[in-house]
Amino acid sequence: MNIRKLIAALAVAVLCLSLFAGCGYNPETVLTINGTPVKAGRYLYYQLDATFAAVDAYGDSTVTGADIFNVEIDGTPAREWIANSTLQSCKESVYIEQEFERLGLELDAFNEYYVEYQATSAWNSYSSFYMKNGISYETFLEMQKLPYKQSQLIQALYGADGEHAISQEDKQAYFEQNYTRIDYITFPTTDSNGYTLDSEKLAKIGEVAALMAQAKNEEELLALYLEHYADVLAQTGSSAEVNEESFEELYLTDTLVNTNSQGLDADFVAAVIATTDNAYHLFEKDGAYYLYRNIGLSSEDTEETYDLEIVTNMGLEPFEALMAEATAAFEVSADERAQKYYSLDKIKFS
Repeated sequence: MNIRKLIAALAVAVLCLSLFAGCGYNPETVLTINGTPVKAGRYLYYQLDATFAAVDAYGDSTVTGADIFNVEIDGTPAREWIANSTLQSCKESVYIEQEFERLGLELDAFNEYYVEYQATSAWNSYSSFYMKNGISYETFLEMQKLPYKQSQLIQALYGADGEHAISQEDKQAYFEQNYTRIDYITFPTTDSNGYTLDSEKLAKIGEVAALMAQAKNEEELLALYLEHYADVLAQTGSSAEVNEESFEELYLTDTLVNTNSQGLDADFVAAVIATTDNAYHLFEKDGAYYLYRNIGLSSEDTEETYDLEIVTNMGLEPFEALMAEATAAFEVSADERAQKYYSLDKIKFS
């Protein structure tokens, strides 16, 4: 074989190898952050999450799917906005994992079980969507564990004997300012079939709620309920009875609430805590009416009972500030080829 044929044969071989390598290219790592490799699955998860966050931030229901990549969000091109958000989420996940390891923490058996149970339930519904976007169950499970790891980190850092322990005095003050007990009634906003009531019907329900809020005590409240609540049911199309038993089901008493209570409107809880006269009051927001009275904490309610929850709530803001400062200084090494390979244009929206 002469030299020209040899060179030509080598060129063909090199081309074939490069094509083969190109077809098999599937990088495991996309970024290295503060010395920790960020695997492709995690990167894809946060990129997908940032994309849907961009859709929400843009706030135009006509812009869906890949259309979001062609707009600007707060003056920033959406692709750049998503890239920045993805990177920050990756940084924060690295920070949480590294701090969790530094402090020698582990999720307890209950949290491990609970997270896996929740993740499995969600995966059964959305696995096809995630898998089409290159995200495995293992990655999905890792991402579900992170909020629990963050919560445990906060408890370790800001709890008793932690590096940034919150004083008992501050925790007690927080408890007294943010917790109370209430008696209350939530008035319906939907009809008996679950459809939202129109403004006219909601206003009529509001009139009944205002009448009932004039009660001076529970006996008067029951009497006003028996006299007027049928008008509320008429607006909803319900055939339920109005009697003492139905009042006891509707009127929730001695309920502990705090400024982070789940299932109750945050503005309602804030209004409750600000009211200390033990009288009945009416709160309304967007057509939803709440009749309530703040009865205050009992002698059995102590900060120690809710210490874990209080530390978590009080520690969240300083923890986020600590994390922001740390992640701002993280060194990031990006594999540009891998980022291009896992581009936004490969996202499957359905």
